[in-house]
Amino acid sequence: MTDKPVRSLLIVSGDHSGEKHASKIIRELKEKDPDLHIWGVGGSEMEKAGMELLFNSADYTVVGIFEVKDYVWFFAKMHWTLLANVIKRDPDAILLVDFGGFNVGFAQSVRSIMPVISGDTTNIDDDHSLAALIGKPKDILQEWFDALVRYLGFKYYLKWQGVRKSKRAVPIYYFISPQVWASRPWRIKALKRSITKIFTIFPFEEGVYLEKNVNARFVGNPLLRALPELDTIPDRETMCRSLNLDSSKPIIVVMPGSRKQEVIAHMPVVERAMKTILEIRPDTQFVICRATDYLATLIDASLKASGLDQMIGKGLTILDSDRNFELMKNCDLIWAKSGTTTLETALFGKPMIIFYMGNWFSYLLVMLFKSVKNFGWPNLLAGHQLVPELIQLDCRGEMLVKYTLDMLDVPGLRQEITSELLTLRAELGQGDFVENCAQELLQVVQ
Repeated sequence: MTDKPVRSLLIVSGDHSGEKHASKIIRELKEKDPDLHIWGVGGSEMEKAGMELLFNSADYTVVGIFEVKDYVWFFAKMHWTLLANVIKRDPDAILLVDFGGFNVGFAQSVRSIMPVISGDTTNIDDDHSLAALIGKPKDILQEWFDALVRYLGFKYYLKWQGVRKSKRAVPIYYFISPQVWASRPWRIKALKRSITKIFTIFPFEEGVYLEKNVNARFVGNPLLRALPELDTIPDRETMCRSLNLDSSKPIIVVMPGSRKQEVIAHMPVVERAMKTILEIRPDTQFVICRATDYLATLIDASLKASGLDQMIGKGLTILDSDRNFELMKNCDLIWAKSGTTTLETALFGKPMIIFYMGNWFSYLLVMLFKSVKNFGWPNLLAGHQLVPELIQLDCRGEMLVKYTLDMLDVPGLRQEITSELLTLRAELGQGDFVENCAQELLQVVQ
C-alpha cells in the first residue's frame, strides 16, 4: 500500500512574496480539484489556502550572505526530508516558487534520484566570464551547501529512512525563477537539465529561456493582478482632503525601505534632501510611507534627530503602507528604494527617483558579478535609464535634490516618463498568473 494520495502536488516556497502568490495558486487548485493533496514548504497563508506544511518558512529568515551559516543544518534537514518525501509520496508534479538559493539545488537533487521530464540539454551556451564562473558569494555558499547535500548527505539520509530511488519521472515547474539574465547566466544550464517548464512573470524572460531551448511560458505578472482598478482608488482631491494636503502644491512620496538596515541607511539621505527642497520650494509637501509598524519607531527617531519632526502636519505627513496605491496614483513624484516598490510605481506610470545605500562589501561584489547596467525594475524593463538611479556613492541628498528639481521644473519631463512607463505596463499584458499556473498543473495531476 502506498502513502501517496490519489493526486499529489509538492510546492516549495521560502519567502514572503512568493508565498502570497503561491497561496492564490493553491486556492485556485483546490477550488477546481478539492481532492488534490498539496504539501511542502511555505508559510501560514499557504497553509490557510489548503496546503500541508512539512516546514514553515517562519522558522527561518535569511537576508544576507553571512546569515546562511546560522541555518545550514536547518536547510540540510529540509532538503533531505523533502527528498525522502518525494520518493515516499511520489507526487504527480512539483512546483517551485522563487527561493532560488534553495530551489535550484533541490530541483537538481530530485533529478538525481528521480528522472524529470525536461527538454533537450544540448546547445546550451557556456558563459566563461569571471562573474559566471564564480558567482555571487551568497550563491557560492548556497551552491557549496547544495552540492554537499546532493552528493554526500541525502544518500545516507535516504538509506537511513529506508527509501530507494524511484524510476518514475515527475514534472518540475518553476514559478519566478532566478534572474539568470541579470546575474550568472550560466545557471540556465542547471534549470534546463532539471526543470520541465518555467513560468515567467515578464514577457522578455520567456524569450531569454526559449532562445536557450528552455521550455518556458509567460503566465502573467502577480503585481498586475494585485493592483486595484484605477477608478476604485480615490482621486487626488479626495486623498488630499483626507490627509489635509493641498492638491495644488507638489506632493512627493518617500519610500525608504521595508527593512531595518534600509531605513537606517536611507533616512539621513532623504532627510537632508527634504530640508534643502523645503528651503528652495517651501510649498512642497512630503509623505513618508512606513512599510511596517516595526519601522515606525526607527523613522520617528530619525525625524526627531534631524529636526524634521517639527514639520509633521506642516508639509510632512507620515502614513502606513496600506495607502501606498492611493499615493502612487495621486502624487507628483516618488522617491523609492530599489525593489518591488519601483515596479509598482512604474505600473501606475508615476515618475520616480530610485535610490539604494547598502553594505559596501556587498555592493562591490554585486558590481563585480552583475551582468546588467541598471538596478531598478523600470530601467531594466525599458532597456535604458528611464528614471534616475542613485546607488551607493550617488545616494546623496544633493543628488536627490538635483533630480527632484528637474522632475518638478523641466516642462514635459514627468509626462514623458509617465508615457513610457504606461507602455511598459501594457507590454506586461493582462495574463492571470493564478489561472494560467493552475491550468498547467491540473493538466498534469488530473
